[in-house]
Amino acid sequence: MWGAPCLKDMERLSGVILLTLCLLLSHVTSTLHDYPPTFTIAGAKKQVFHDKADGGSHYYRYLLVDRDVVYVGAMEHIYRLNADNINQTDRQFLKSNPLPPRQADKELCDPKQENSDFECRNHIRSMVLYNNQIHACGTGAYFPMYFTLNSFLEPVEVYPPKDRNTGIMRCPYGPGDSYVSVYVERGNPGSIPASYSGTILRAYQTDYVIYRPPLYRGSTMVFTDVKTDSRNDHWLNEVKFVAAFDSQDYVFFFFKEIGLELESCRGGQRKVVSRVARLCKNDIGGSKNILEKEWTTFLKARLNCSLNGEDYFDDLQDIKKEGDRYFATFWRSHGYANGTAVCIYQESDINDAFDGSFQEYVDGDWSELPDNRVPSPRPGACSNDSRKLPSETQYFIKSHPLMTDVVQQLTAKPLYHANNVFYSRLVVHKVFSHSNNMYYLLFMVTGNMIHKVVIRGDISSANSKVIAKWKISDKTSFVVSSIVYSNGYLYVTTDEEVLQINTELCDQYYTCTDCVQDPQCGWNQLSQKCENYRTGLFQDVFAHPMDVCKTTGSCYEGPQSIAVKVPGDPLHLICESRYCIPQDPITWYFKGRNNDRLITIDDRKYILSERNGLIVMSANQTDEGQYVCVSNGTWLAAYNITVPGCQTDDPECLWQEEFRNWCNAFSTYKEEFNNWLCVKNECFSSTECPKATVPKCSYHP
Repeated sequence: MWGAPCLKDMERLSGVILLTLCLLLSHVTSTLHDYPPTFTIAGAKKQVFHDKADGGSHYYRYLLVDRDVVYVGAMEHIYRLNADNINQTDRQFLKSNPLPPRQADKELCDPKQENSDFECRNHIRSMVLYNNQIHACGTGAYFPMYFTLNSFLEPVEVYPPKDRNTGIMRCPYGPGDSYVSVYVERGNPGSIPASYSGTILRAYQTDYVIYRPPLYRGSTMVFTDVKTDSRNDHWLNEVKFVAAFDSQDYVFFFFKEIGLELESCRGGQRKVVSRVARLCKNDIGGSKNILEKEWTTFLKARLNCSLNGEDYFDDLQDIKKEGDRYFATFWRSHGYANGTAVCIYQESDINDAFDGSFQEYVDGDWSELPDNRVPSPRPGACSNDSRKLPSETQYFIKSHPLMTDVVQQLTAKPLYHANNVFYSRLVVHKVFSHSNNMYYLLFMVTGNMIHKVVIRGDISSANSKVIAKWKISDKTSFVVSSIVYSNGYLYVTTDEEVLQINTELCDQYYTCTDCVQDPQCGWNQLSQKCENYRTGLFQDVFAHPMDVCKTTGSCYEGPQSIAVKVPGDPLHLICESRYCIPQDPITWYFKGRNNDRLITIDDRKYILSERNGLIVMSANQTDEGQYVCVSNGTWLAAYNITVPGCQTDDPECLWQEEFRNWCNAFSTYKEEFNNWLCVKNECFSSTECPKATVPKCSYHP
């Protein structure tokens, strides 16, 4: 092998090498079609509703969609909007009369709040449509109000309600209180419809409860109210509720809390964990002096959403149900994988965790309880009359609500993971492609953007990708309160406005390869445009979109084969065709043995030349495969690249390869040395010095 030059020669050669590289880079421009594409949603694709009366923000916080009507809960008003066009006020549109708090409650609230004009109002936090009536929850200036309106948004009874206690524990106290609710029509005691809520117990406190109000038949109370034990932090500990769902015999609550079981193993450090709790609908509380008016079936388990099974994404943000699956977004703001993960949970796996072993707390330590110490009937199981459960079972559930087993994510790793991107809200929509393959579409909110993610319906492969990014507002401070999917639209609320967004934005895709990856779209070969999918259009969501698009034009003549003589040589590929003139956007793809991927121009490994050619720096055997140039969705050129390596009887090739290895090593040394000088100089200067970098160099004879 050839020996490396001495250090003095290295210093002299470094300038020559860098000059050569600079000459090469002087002919390079960095323009690239972005993938996934980013659209600004405007015009007919987006409708915006804002009540101009009174000016300022109306704090639109809650959405309820019923076929062709959208109900919006706001500050002291409820709106009924046309679901086809929320801006149309000639039909469907209604605005309730003002729904203020009681004057006495407002006067009591004012002195306690810095922002009383906002806090001491009646914010509508939930609505349920039942028997053509809207059952609504309002904050009532920190004295919760539960009331009913008819379909014309008129109070069914006297407003404000005469009974001052109907909203307590059923509705939140303040506009920022953690709160969820779900209305359950079937399976409750006496077959009486009821609401289940997770909310704060007292105003200005931190005690939270999961609560079901008394059940009435006519004016007669048949069953008393039931709640969690608010004095026992082993049940709920500094909770933030996320969602609640009705499912068969159970009601599930998803939330995050401070995990008491982790404090002992973390030296007393507080750790947020995400959980799911389960209740039996027919639970009517326990016997007197044990669990009277308290749940006898309350159990909770931790949710596992992780990349490696250990480092959890624990900050649950949102969760939606589709069939018997739950799609959840989690944040992680520390460690090696900051950002968002999307995990999916099967309902059967949730119930399996509740059929497992229990955790026990004794003398400051948590441990798994042996099965032979679990009483019968099993705690947490539904019974015909929970008041008749043995006292041993009731005492057990009072002190052992936590399960040992965690609820495992359905796939080995998250369905989708994004570094340094934080999704606050999501909705899920199930679609079928032209070949009857099923996909899940996730619409996820981050700032003023919505990212559209597609996931294989079979889930087993956990294939997912972002296929489009939508900018839905020019405002930099943009906080989404709620988001709902219905009939091809997304309905989004913020403090200032309500948005209606058409989700089938196929005409926004300008390239075939972008278009065919959206299961709602297809590429029209004749018009060379993307359209809402119908029979006869090209579509290939996950397999090989480039192969599909290759057939949509006559520019492509077939691949060329190129062998890189010396490993490490730069490779320059031209994007041109004898029959077609390249048109923006120009995109380069790499087809390896196992997958296709878009080439990202980083000005180090991959560089664009002036005529949209591709420069591959330091080509080696990992770069072997097919490189494809796509112009406006059509194949123009393809190159099959091999890097066979130097032959033993070719000393010039061997010398060039060894020289290049040395050159790269020297560049690394030079970069580290310059960075060291920078750190050293910072010790003597208050001016921050950016890190100096030296690009990798290549030999050019």
